[in-house]
Amino acid sequence: MYQLHQEQKVFDLLVLSAGYVLGFRRGMLVAASAWIVYGTFNPWGTADPLLLTVLMGSETVYAFAGSLLRSLLKPSALNFTGSRQIVLLTLFGLISTAFYDMVTNIYTGLVWANLAGTSEYWYWLRMALFNPGALLFSMVHVSSNIFLFVAAGPIVIKTGMFLNGFVGNGIRVDPD
Repeated sequence: MYQLHQEQKVFDLLVLSAGYVLGFRRGMLVAASAWIVYGTFNPWGTADPLLLTVLMGSETVYAFAGSLLRSLLKPSALNFTGSRQIVLLTLFGLISTAFYDMVTNIYTGLVWANLAGTSEYWYWLRMALFNPGALLFSMVHVSSNIFLFVAAGPIVIKTGMFLNGFVGNGIRVDPD
C-alpha cells in the first residue's frame, strides 16, 4: 500500500503541474491518461471501469488546483522561498487532496454497501469516510502532498514551463 501511495503522490504533483503549465483542460487529459495507464497496468490488479472513472474524475481536482494556482501566482512570481507561494501550495495541497480522498472513500462506502447486500448506505459511507484506517491514510496523503507540493512543486512546474517552451519550439501554449 505504501508503494501505491508513493506513486499516487507523484501523479498528484504531476497533474497539479500540468494544470499550471498547460491549463485545466490539458491537465484533465494528463490526469485521465495517467489513471488509464496505471489503472490498467497496476501490479496490484486492474481497476474496474467504475473505479477507474472515479479515480480519473477525482484526479482532475489537481489539474483544477494547478490552473487556479496559475491565475493566482504568475510564473514570474514562482520561486522557492515565497511565503505567498508556500501558503497557496499548502492550501491547494490540503483542499485538493482532502476532496480526492473524500470522493474515493464515498465510492468505497457504496461498494461496501453493495457487497454487504444492504440498503443502509449511510452506515457504509460513514464507515468508509471516518474509520481509523481511512482517517490515517487521508492524514498521511494530505500531509505528504502538502510537503511534496511545497518542496518539489516549484521545480517541477519550472521544469514543465521550460519543457513546454522547448518542445513548443518557442511557440507559447497558453493555458485555458
